[in-house]
Amino acid sequence: MQEIQCVTFNAKQAAKYVGVSYWTMLNLARQGLITHFRCGNKILFRKTMLDEWMEESENCNYVLDDGLPVYTRNDRISRSQVL
Repeated sequence: MQEIQCVTFNAKQAAKYVGVSYWTMLNLARQGLITHFRCGNKILFRKTMLDEWMEESENCNYVLDDGLPVYTRNDRISRSQVL
C-alpha cells in the first residue's frame, strides 16, 4: 500500500516549514507575496510553491516595516527608501 504524501500545509505548518512566525506567514499571504489558496475558511499552501518561493527569496532582501515584509531585488536597502 502506498503512503500518501502531504502536499499542502495550513498556515501554521507552512510557517514552521519556512521558518517564520505564523503571523508573518499570514501577512505574506494577505499581501500576495506568497502563493496560497483558500478551502472554506482555511488558508492552504502547496509545498512546491513554498519551495519555489524560498528559492526566489534567497536573492531578495526584506525589511520589516511595521511588521509587514517589503521585498526588493537590491543588495542593500535603507529604511528611508522603504518609507
